[in-house]
Amino acid sequence: MRNSHISSLIKQKRPTAVLIALSLCFFTSACTEQSNMKESSATNQESAAEKKEISELSLKNDLNENQKTANMTIQGTLVFQEMEGGFMGFIANDGKKYTPMGIPKEHMRDGLVLEINGELKPNMITITQFGEVIKVNSVRVIDDSKAKSADKEINPQDL
Repeated sequence: MRNSHISSLIKQKRPTAVLIALSLCFFTSACTEQSNMKESSATNQESAAEKKEISELSLKNDLNENQKTANMTIQGTLVFQEMEGGFMGFIANDGKKYTPMGIPKEHMRDGLVLEINGELKPNMITITQFGEVIKVNSVRVIDDSKAKSADKEINPQDL
């Protein structure tokens, strides 16, 4: 309809009317595009909000899963490892290896059999590469008969 009306104005040689008609066509199409852009923007914002909510729920679920398995009590032997200047590793009775963090200095003896209560830190990376990291909350000595004397000074920063 618009095109036929504009064509008749051109045939009548009325340039001002043609300009006005064309301006109206562009204006109305621009308004339609702006409306579509607003709707699209609103949809994108809703979609982004939904994605954010989903990712937050996923993160909360991951954290909850980690919290369920994070605290643990394990028994095993503290062992001195020579790598990188030396560090204390912990080998559980089931053979799993751990890098304990926060064992009190008086318990830093190679061969000491302990019960450790702590939080497993599966996403923590260390230079020791000796099993998973466990942040020690408490220690109980089970057997010190095979433990070596603490003749070697261990740097607390290496723990």
